[in-house]
Amino acid sequence: MGDLIIRNFKTDDKEQLVEVAKKNLSKEFSVKRWDWLYNSPENEGSHIIVAEYDGQAVGSVGAIKKRFVLNGEEYIGGRHVDPVVDVSMRGKGVFTKMLKVLNEVNTDVDFIYTFPNKASFRGFEKMGYTSAGPLPVGYCHMGFQNAGMKDKIKYFKTGFKLCLNNHTNVVKGSIEDLKDAVWKMPADRYALVRDYRYISWRYGKSPIKNYDVLICRNEKEEILNACVVTQK
Repeated sequence: MGDLIIRNFKTDDKEQLVEVAKKNLSKEFSVKRWDWLYNSPENEGSHIIVAEYDGQAVGSVGAIKKRFVLNGEEYIGGRHVDPVVDVSMRGKGVFTKMLKVLNEVNTDVDFIYTFPNKASFRGFEKMGYTSAGPLPVGYCHMGFQNAGMKDKIKYFKTGFKLCLNNHTNVVKGSIEDLKDAVWKMPADRYALVRDYRYISWRYGKSPIKNYDVLICRNEKEEILNACVVTQK
């Protein structure tokens, strides 16, 4: 039997870890996604911890740096991304060991955060993580085109609205249209800095999904009144 080694990422690990992620996370995981997460200038200084067993990479967990604002002060948060352990090594405390080392090396961030599913939440609690509460979710139904639409039942609770497609001031734009956008930051909690640098990385360069940008301009003053980014 080999020894389990928890260590920092080495460049030679990338191809092997991408295959581990394909097998255990998603078949769509790719080198392009890896580079987008860890090698983009926007995420410079991110950390990756690797689990090695018998000379083979069997798991990894990373933390990418993101800017936050609270009460006008800026902080750096480290967000956990794509933790994975090969199915052959699960139930042996591999993830907990990687997470412990990752937290130890993340001395250049103000806090570490993650969005765990229910299965992994208890594990994070045991490592000293506390819940910041559920994320606020906003939604707005857009109406339906005709009364025969089978989805119409979902609109009765929020109010009947027939979509007339008369929103002439809203047009399809691009990520570049958001360069001059001013993002409102809540004052009472940590808020991710969603400036143009972040938006262009998160949505414009994403190899995972494609997005549309809808914008509303005040043509008289030539300013951007509102925008929304939607997943295709």
